[in-house]
Amino acid sequence: MTDDTYYMKQALVEADNAATCGEVPVGAVVVYKKRIISRAHNLTE
Repeated sequence: MTDDTYYMKQALVEADNAATCGEVPVGAVVVYKKRIISRAHNLTE
């Protein structure tokens, strides 16, 4: 698995967390020097 694939899967985990909370499934990770420094999902509702 490439680094990009790993990070995208982590963003999808965040999106799934949003969907589980009844939110629109949007997730994101911020990567710096091959390290996740932040992760979040939609929290508008």
